[in-house]
Amino acid sequence: MVGAVAGILIPPAPQPPVTPTISDDTVSIIDTYKAPTHTKRKRKRKSHKHASKPRWVTYIATAYSPYEPGQGTITASGKPVEQGTTIAVDPNIIPLGSTVEVEFADGTTHTYIGEDTGGAIKGNHIDIFFWSQQQCINFGRQYVKVRILHYDWT
Repeated sequence: MVGAVAGILIPPAPQPPVTPTISDDTVSIIDTYKAPTHTKRKRKRKSHKHASKPRWVTYIATAYSPYEPGQGTITASGKPVEQGTTIAVDPNIIPLGSTVEVEFADGTTHTYIGEDTGGAIKGNHIDIFFWSQQQCINFGRQYVKVRILHYDWT
């Protein structure tokens, strides 16, 4: 208690603010410190699925028909199969409904829609729909190049 007059406490007088003192060691650290310069760095864009120019990726292509065991004429997307349009895809790689262009070994290209899936269709593998088993046998197993022209995320 600093003082009391008739039972009233008198608070201590306010003290001036303490200014920090700088020692010689602190001065030398401050003199040698360089503040970081904040310049804007351009970020390098990563390749993204929605890039403006689709890139070709090597896939394995096989063929299937509705006459094979377990096959039907309605795709996983609920649409009827169409030769020349329907392919089975891995929906984790190519979403159902996406439009792809396939380049075959002879240099010809064809546009398909990923409308179906299959238990053996994983990763970079597509299955092209044909009406007859003989067409599937003739097609065999081929390496093709695929590029996605339009992603359908619905």
